[in-house]
Formats: sequence, structure tokens, C-alpha cells
Amino acid sequence: NSIEDGATATEKSSSSGHRLSLVKISDSEQKKRREKEWSRERKWIKMMKNWENVNAAKRKKLKRRIRKGIPDAVRGHVWMEFCR
Repeated sequence: NSIEDGATATEKSSSSGHRLSLVKISDSEQKKRREKEWSRERKWIKMMKNWENVNAAKRKKLKRRIRKGIPDAVRGHVWMEFCR
């Protein structure tokens, strides 16, 4: 099996090191995923600037965003806010 031009091969492995699958991700798909991640980061940053109101009044939105995943770039800051 050859990889198409503009695609990246990624192997998924189990914790014991067994190969689970081979995933082809095109350059356009990688770009789309990065843009989505940046969009989520901007939303979290905006939300953190108004943390007191979000934490109290917008619990559903907060819960939904947590379930989608806290971006790596803001995760530490978010958890610090949760601990206060």
C-alpha cells in the first residue's frame, strides 16, 4: 500500500506496542484539524477572561466544551481555574 501525495501515514498502537491501524491524513485534513483546534483555543481563552460568569451562569456551555476537549495550549490554565 502506497501513501498518496499530500497524505501522512499515522500508526496507532496499543499500550503494549501492537499496531492497531494505519490512518491516512491528507494535508487539507491536517489543516482543517489545526484550524478547529485554534478555534477551540480562542473560545477557551475568551471564556477564561470572563471565568466568574461562565462558571456560574453558563454551566451547560462549559460542560459541552469540556466534553469536546480542552486544548493543550490552555489546559493547565483551565485546570488552575477549576481548582480555585
